[in-house]
Amino acid sequence: YFELSKMDARSVEKEIQFLKGRLSSLETLFKKQGKTNQGYLINVQEKGGHPHAHAQIPIEEKQQSAEDSAEESISNERQSYAEGLSIHGLSRIVSGKPLSRLIWTVLVISSLTVAILITKEHWDAYLRHDSVTTTTITTQNEIPMPAVTICNYGDINRARRHFDGRSPLYSKPALVDLNMRGCGQDLNACMGNNTAIIKVQNVSADYVRWATQNDLVKFDETTNCYTISNYVQTVPSDILSVQIVADRTWDLWTELYINSAEETFLEASSTVYWASEGFYHVNIEKKIIQRLGLPYTDCVEGAGSYAQNKFEGNYTVKKCKKGCLFEKVFEKCGNVPLMYKKHMREPHRFDNQTYVSNTDGEACLRSLENDYGVTAECDDVCHLQPCYEEDIKMSLDYHWSKDPNFLEFVLTFQTFLVEQVDEVPAYTWQDLFANFGGCVGLMTGASILSFFELFIYFALIVMDYFDIYSKCKCSKVSPKGE
Repeated sequence: YFELSKMDARSVEKEIQFLKGRLSSLETLFKKQGKTNQGYLINVQEKGGHPHAHAQIPIEEKQQSAEDSAEESISNERQSYAEGLSIHGLSRIVSGKPLSRLIWTVLVISSLTVAILITKEHWDAYLRHDSVTTTTITTQNEIPMPAVTICNYGDINRARRHFDGRSPLYSKPALVDLNMRGCGQDLNACMGNNTAIIKVQNVSADYVRWATQNDLVKFDETTNCYTISNYVQTVPSDILSVQIVADRTWDLWTELYINSAEETFLEASSTVYWASEGFYHVNIEKKIIQRLGLPYTDCVEGAGSYAQNKFEGNYTVKKCKKGCLFEKVFEKCGNVPLMYKKHMREPHRFDNQTYVSNTDGEACLRSLENDYGVTAECDDVCHLQPCYEEDIKMSLDYHWSKDPNFLEFVLTFQTFLVEQVDEVPAYTWQDLFANFGGCVGLMTGASILSFFELFIYFALIVMDYFDIYSKCKCSKVSPKGE
């Protein structure tokens, strides 16, 4: 078929290589024809035909062509993915020469290692559940006034050591709508049989508008205290005025407590101030602290467990320590004062079995208050902070009054700015995903789509290795002679 004399050596060698390839294909074809021809001859003999029917060769060629086409398609697809892998250097690894593969393998692994080392700090912070605090200042349209509790110093001290199970007898203050400054100068004109009179009013900052709001006052019969709550301030610098007139020759001191608006237990916070006569301007600022809780910060959510908080309302460290102390008091002394039992979540747990006199109860209570072991145990139990906390900050200015029996608290928010301190994760999974993904992408060129590419590429390798399509049965083509 060829005139070798007219062809150069390179062309002759190409033709020889082509013929070798065709011979190899024919050799493979003849080897595969063995079993097929046996079945074909039997079929032809049963039908009375000739074993050299012209349809035999076309059937075998079509079967072989289908198998070769499937194998070639998989191989081409794999090669296409190998050349187009988006991760830097992988295409050179899968299609390059041995030395090139080695060099690029080292480079790709080194780049990935550097990316992991760069983001190691982020991984550590995320796995350690590190957190940071953010502070924001927001302006509110209105703000609820905290619960303000005012107590007679002598009466509440008696209530704290009253163990006989009966409420102490107090002369409850009277709510009035009178000129309180004039009453302070002339007790006989206003007091009647009362030991103290009270007036609560809302006053504008310029003292032009005022309105009596004695309906905000709630008395506690067990302590001779009264709480002013449920007042919402709608204008900055407007004031809530609490005026008290009492005979200061014997009723010298008044205790002031300020708690969050929802709190009902006055000793949920420490005493703010002891006041006598005069004018006290109390400027209030509100700070909200919000903690994440586990796994970031171990804090108490809401009321907490009974072991953490034995009083009604949300958990505070002060309430936890009070509850711990009075549980010890009940175990040792046999009873607790009624002013504490009234606010317990489960008061039936503190029902006394035997009578305890006030004298014995006070001596027992004092021994436990001075027991450093009890104090240390309660401090250990109550070391957690609440997850949500309202921190009420106050600045108090005192002004002398010429009326010796007159006392006034003026409470106000001068601004409606609320400071909010939030604990937030130092690194969220979104931050980690963005930082790690960006670093890996910069160092290696990898992305989410790169992993899909690798998955498909390895799947094609597996298919090519096991020759899945070469084992599939091609559809049979009937001979023309049938």
